[in-house]
Formats: sequence, structure tokens, C-alpha cells
Amino acid sequence: MDNLIVSGKNIDIYLYNMFFMHVAEMLLEHFDTPEWGNTLFLLDGHLHENYEYYQKQFPKKRIIAYQLEQLFGPSGNNNFIDVNKSIEALSTFPEVWDYDRLNIDFLSWYCVPVKHILPMMYARRLDRIQSLQDPKIDVLFYGMLNERRWRIIEQIQRKCYGKLKFAWIYGDADMDAHIANSKIILNLHAFEPWNRQEQVRMFYPIINGKTVVSEPSQINYLKDMIVESGINELPDVLQNLCGSENWKKFGSEARIKFMNMQPFKPTNS
Repeated sequence: MDNLIVSGKNIDIYLYNMFFMHVAEMLLEHFDTPEWGNTLFLLDGHLHENYEYYQKQFPKKRIIAYQLEQLFGPSGNNNFIDVNKSIEALSTFPEVWDYDRLNIDFLSWYCVPVKHILPMMYARRLDRIQSLQDPKIDVLFYGMLNERRWRIIEQIQRKCYGKLKFAWIYGDADMDAHIANSKIILNLHAFEPWNRQEQVRMFYPIINGKTVVSEPSQINYLKDMIVESGINELPDVLQNLCGSENWKKFGSEARIKFMNMQPFKPTNS
């Protein structure tokens, strides 16, 4: 699904990919106030068009480009998006936000200023999954499987053969049901050596009390609310968490920490 507008009382969010719906709901919870009235947030693939294109469609809106992709170059070098096209489009917007300091540094090389950094935040409306008492899936991975991710998952499965049950889904179909039926959510970087933290993939299961295991990132915005592990150690980490039932305790505690974490919410100025 594309060209979807999610509207609150005061703001609108224009998203291209349903994968970013959780981000849209987060924005509604934290920014749908009179202070931010008449604001349009652009997410995902819509940032390949320039500011004038949207200004013509929404002439009375304050338009904020909220950049949520991993930016590194050159374009076409192991990236899901056309980075050059993104830079060209973002350079036309009067107001750009990003979720990661490394992206902000990257954009500065191309003279694209970023007004605010906004990492993922806890949103009560996203706390809605009723986890099963006895999940049938030990390790769940969701999202696109490129060559790197597939290679790592295959290595983990070989080492954990007969010990752990793995599952993979792509798209939004039954995502909540799979998360509810899983002990651990696994996050792997899509690219190397660039290690932007995939916050969009991880913050939703954390909110819902799930243990998230991830490769280390250059900047860890989710702090001790996730379990970080190197690739070689992942099989042992996953088996230890599942075997000791620690996945229950860690996920529950991480949810509370995220709930109490001071948000990075910018002011409207």
C-alpha cells in the first residue's frame, strides 16, 4: 500500500510504506496537539520528491521531512534506496528531521541541515499485543532478507539445529500474532560496515514486552532495553535466553524502562 495519509486532530502523516505505520502512530501520540497544528510529516519513500511537489498538494501545511532510512554512499552501494536521490530531495525541504546522529553527520557533508533528531519513543497506543504464555516460536525475524541477513540466519540455524524454532515473515500480515507467539525478536543489520540502529524495527516489540536481540550499532539509542551480541555469539545468546526463561524477565523490564525513558521530543520553534 502506498500514498496513505494518517490524520489526527492537528497533524497529518503521509507514508508510503505500511512498515512505517508504527512511526506514524508514535507521531500521533506525541505531536497531535494544537502546538503542532497544521503540520504534515512526510515519511519513507515520499522523500524522493522535492519540497515544491508537496507544497503544491498541501499549500497551507507546515511540511516536515522525517528521514527514517540509513544514509550512506555512494548510491547503489549495498543500500535499499537511491541515496543520491534522497539527498537531492531533502536539500529542497526547509525542515528535515532524522532519527540517527550518523545520518545527520552524513547529510551535513552535502550541506543538508537537519533541524531535529527524533529517535523512536515509547507510545502507549502501540502497547497492544497480548503475548502468549507459551510461545511456539523461539526466534522471530521480520522484514526484508537480503544476502547478508540470510547468510547470518542460515549460520545461526545450523548451529541451533534441533534446539530452537525460527520463523520469518515479511510485510504486515499477522505481524502482531507472530510477535505474540515469539520469545525473541532478532534484529540483523542489512549492510556492513555501516551499523545504523534499526530503531523502527525494534521499538514496537520492546513496547510490547518482547526481548529484542540485535547486532551492536554504532550508536545505541535503545540502551539496555535490547540485548546486543556479535554474530559469532548469537547462537549461544539466543539459546541461553530461551533455555533459561530469561526472555520473559528481560522483555518485561525493557518495556518498563522504555516507558520511563525521557523522550527526545523537540519543541516547536
